[in-house]
Amino acid sequence: MIHIENPSGGYDFLTGISAYSSGVRSREGYEIIRAVFGDVVPWRQGFDRVEKQLADEGVSMRALCSVELRCSKPYSSDGFDAFNEAYVERLRAMGVLNRDEDNSVGRTNVAPLKHAPSEQSIFAFSYTRPVANEGQTSFIISGGGEVRGSAITSDTIVRYGETSADAIEEKVLFVLDVMEKRLTGLGLSWSDARMINVYTKHPVDGLVTEAILKCAGSSGLHGLHLFPTVPPVVNIEFEMDVKGPAWVLALP
Repeated sequence: MIHIENPSGGYDFLTGISAYSSGVRSREGYEIIRAVFGDVVPWRQGFDRVEKQLADEGVSMRALCSVELRCSKPYSSDGFDAFNEAYVERLRAMGVLNRDEDNSVGRTNVAPLKHAPSEQSIFAFSYTRPVANEGQTSFIISGGGEVRGSAITSDTIVRYGETSADAIEEKVLFVLDVMEKRLTGLGLSWSDARMINVYTKHPVDGLVTEAILKCAGSSGLHGLHLFPTVPPVVNIEFEMDVKGPAWVLALP
């Protein structure tokens, strides 16, 4: 991961893969707003609403810094790649990205176990806006699962095909390390976290919860948010993201 300055967007980011960055942090003079839809919106229509929200705020499309998606079920690796290609093209068409740029926009994409949308949809998004009085740095760490590197294969998934209690614990410890490295890469630590989200269909009580709270330290005061979901690609069992937005905005 490389820390890249993005002054035109009002935030810096860590490189990830072509479809999304590993996380974003507001620059001096800016804050991150997290906007959550009342119900998920099909992703193309959702981006129409993102464009309207940013236009209403009077900020550039470059201010879009993170997108939270909900899919109907996990993709195959090929299916995931195909969606990502269309997704990135939409970001370019909106003027969020130039063709030769690293993707600066962070992302989380998971499939709910209940009430899953019938198609790929947007649950929430985040953007920057200028702020007169600089407060605590705001940030969004992208969702990450138990995958070594960027390619998703049976060789890169930690304890591939295993769902025993000790396998899940090993996956969790791996993902916690991923989250910590992303926080560190943005000059942050667990103490900056104000929202810790867990995405899995597996139980997280006992040792798993203890491991997360041990890492979180004082940020454990904010609790853990559990989403009964599965990660967006088959055979990945556990995902997390970490957030510290300045404000949360409820959209209809």
